Amino acid sequence: MAYTGTTRLDLKKAVIGTNQPFETAVINANWDKVDAEAVAIDTRVDGIDTTLTSLDTRLDAIEAIVDGGTP
Repeated sequence: MAYTGTTRLDLKKAVIGTNQPFETAVINANWDKVDAEAVAIDTRVDGIDTTLTSLDTRLDAIEAIVDGGTP
């Protein structure tokens, strides 16, 4: 009986041929890791979205100047 881990999140998975029994606690721990990663990704995406909004505002100002107006 044995587990191996995945590279990125170190999720536990049974090694084939070891007759590792199903353990609810291991599955729950894996999902906790997946959930934490999803929250971290959401935070990074929110930051990117804020940056893109700022860049869009700056681009609008530049386009207004090019079109002969003032920002």
